[in-house]
Amino acid sequence: MSDDDRLRWDQRFREQEAALDRTSPHLMAHVGELRAGRVLDLACGSGTNAVWLAEQGFDVTGVDISKVGLDRLGRLARERGVTVRT
Repeated sequence: MSDDDRLRWDQRFREQEAALDRTSPHLMAHVGELRAGRVLDLACGSGTNAVWLAEQGFDVTGVDISKVGLDRLGRLARERGVTVRT
C-alpha cells in the first residue's frame, strides 16, 4: 500500500464517523461457533469487530493502514473496557 492509500483511508475514517462503527452481523451470527482464542483482524478499520471480539473473550490484534482508524479502535476499546493490540 502507498502513502496515498493510507491518506485516503485516514480521510474516509474522519468523514464517515458513525457509518463505519457497526459490528458485522455475519460475525456476530457465527462467532458463537468458535472457542475463544487468539484473533488477528486484518484491515480492521475503526476496530468495531475487533473490540466486539475482545468483549466476547478473544485475545485480539487489529491491523490497519489507517492511523485514524487505529486511534478510533483504541478509544472504543478503552470506552468498553477491553484490550485490543494494534
